[in-house]
Amino acid sequence: IKTENRTQFFKTFGQLRNDKCWTKVTVHHNDTFSMQQILKKIAMEICHHVLFFPCYAKRFKKRDEFYLYKNFEAAKAIFKNELKIRMDNSGTIFSCQLHMNIAIFEEEQVDWNENIKYIINHRMAFNKLNLDNFMQEKLLSNIFICMGSCVNLNFVLDQARRLTNQLVEISLENCEVSNCEGLNILMSFPRLKVLNLRNNRIEKLDGVRKGMTVKEVIMDGNPACNCDPVDYVSYVHDFFPLMEYLDGHRVHQGNSVITFQNFLVSKDIYTIVDEFVKNYFDIFDSFER
Repeated sequence: IKTENRTQFFKTFGQLRNDKCWTKVTVHHNDTFSMQQILKKIAMEICHHVLFFPCYAKRFKKRDEFYLYKNFEAAKAIFKNELKIRMDNSGTIFSCQLHMNIAIFEEEQVDWNENIKYIINHRMAFNKLNLDNFMQEKLLSNIFICMGSCVNLNFVLDQARRLTNQLVEISLENCEVSNCEGLNILMSFPRLKVLNLRNNRIEKLDGVRKGMTVKEVIMDGNPACNCDPVDYVSYVHDFFPLMEYLDGHRVHQGNSVITFQNFLVSKDIYTIVDEFVKNYFDIFDSFER
């Protein structure tokens, strides 16, 4: 597909849709950005309004390749963006190539839709859904999942809703959530009481609809926590007006808590301290000290 013919070709682009086939996407780059950075850029900007679950992504010296299956709208969005990826404000632009319907899907190959459904089903028990470190699942190893995309996040939570809307607790710890608009589907869970968003990339809760039934929110480990503790409690309470507990502490009238945890230390510091303590006592308990 040549970019200069895109206007004429776009009118007939829909005729290429074949949900039984793979589409190959090639991104030509200068090796200054990682493959994950490029895929995230596509997910967050080019495909921000559609599902984007690339499979079998692979890096070569000056190009990345990945494949789309049952993801025609993502291919369409890439084409509509003139087959270009603008990486940053410095003007870095990478060109793309689309190879439509290059191979028929075979049964043993990765089906992102079915794999995600399977994991959600097996992570659900006793009306609780635990999606902590969701992208690290072995079954998703050949799928790039950007949970920072509100569309992708909404899709994942909607699969849970299709199984049951009676969940009382949902945990999304370490899922790289950043756009909270994808959380609005939680309004469909009338019994939801606990929402765990620990260690994500949430800078602000803007976009979250007020009115959820959540009574306990866990937000520590997010950039939004890096403010005055009282302001932080008040800010979260504005979006979750029924909240009674925040980060394990009871919220009292006036949005105050008895004790505050350390919001000045990031999760990376905890990792460093843990390693130091382990190494210290390994040496302390050895005969060589």
